[in-house]
Amino acid sequence: LISNVGGNYTMVENNNNGFIFDFSKGPDACADYIMSLQNSPDKYSQLCLSSYHRYLTTYNWQATGKKIKQLLHALQNNPN
Repeated sequence: LISNVGGNYTMVENNNNGFIFDFSKGPDACADYIMSLQNSPDKYSQLCLSSYHRYLTTYNWQATGKKIKQLLHALQNNPN
């Protein structure tokens, strides 16, 4: 769960690996989403799996290091 304020919301694909709620709608938007997950265990499980997959492929040190290495090689091969 994350609000649409600040930069962290770019990490979330809405309803795929999290939920971006509109900060201006207040806490009810967030509470409603939590309740919908509580009433749908399958949806919650899928959200958890998608979040974990996103972590494994994107948001960890190994993936970040790989991306940095690719960028450095690209700069080395084409310094302009």
